[in-house]
Amino acid sequence: MQTIELAILDPHVSVRQLLKRHTVLLHHKLDSSPALSSLLKPALSLSDYCRTLNGYALAYESLEGDHGPLEMTRGLGQVPAYTPRLPALIHDLDALHQWTNIPRGLQALDLKRFRICTEWQYWGARYVLEGATQGSRIIASQLKEHLPQLVPRAFAFWELQLQLAQEWTVLCDHLAQSVPKGNAKQQLLDGAHIAFDTFINCFALITRNGENSV
Repeated sequence: MQTIELAILDPHVSVRQLLKRHTVLLHHKLDSSPALSSLLKPALSLSDYCRTLNGYALAYESLEGDHGPLEMTRGLGQVPAYTPRLPALIHDLDALHQWTNIPRGLQALDLKRFRICTEWQYWGARYVLEGATQGSRIIASQLKEHLPQLVPRAFAFWELQLQLAQEWTVLCDHLAQSVPKGNAKQQLLDGAHIAFDTFINCFALITRNGENSV
């Protein structure tokens, strides 16, 4: 905690550096979640894939509910407007349901989480949402190899993530030039924390539900 506080106070630490330092452990926790790490395993089944995709949909449904309305009041500068991922996820889940009869089952989500309410919380959450595109190339490649039947039918989410990956550098450049004042740095970290926690909790939820259904 002391290291984080010192980083917040250090004027030489850029916004991007601050976010990267502060979210290392959360990033590792998310990457090591069973639902997410299963996407890289050769033995991944269609039912397990559907479960993980449902976790993604729950997370994006929750975060984009905050994100969209707030973006309308923000000055984005050179950063492109946020592209919602939920429609692509719903498309894939519906296609998988029709093709395999596996229930897509988007469920009501009650994470009792903090909401994204301020401009700097928006940028903290946007950092996490856009950062997720950077691992998509590896995941998409593994899915094409292990579940090639997905590609012509239910691959819209990964195609979108790959397309949006190129916008990451634009966001990073914007954050590198940003100068938050007052408690804005803490709001920035809060936004990133909310986004990471949402993904972590959604993947944990679908993992628990999968264990209970066995």
